[in-house]
Amino acid sequence: MSSKYEPLTALLRAAASRGQSAVDLDFDVIASAVGGLPPSADLRQWWANSSHSQALAWRAAGFHVDHVSLDRKRVRFARRARWQLPRP
Repeated sequence: MSSKYEPLTALLRAAASRGQSAVDLDFDVIASAVGGLPPSADLRQWWANSSHSQALAWRAAGFHVDHVSLDRKRVRFARRARWQLPRP
């Protein structure tokens, strides 16, 4: 099954292959890659590391949302080593 967010997975996988452990992106960059973001992307819960299709896209690339700035419309995706504990 194809997801609208597959280009985001590809973008993050490419960053991982370059050795990047974190990727900061503007919402506009993500919107351009995936053909637009829904209005709900302006809500924090849209960026939750959940089982929704957008979260599955970044999780498939081995990333999680580390920080989202709704006022700056930026998100930081980060890779976490399997042995690391989550930040409090």
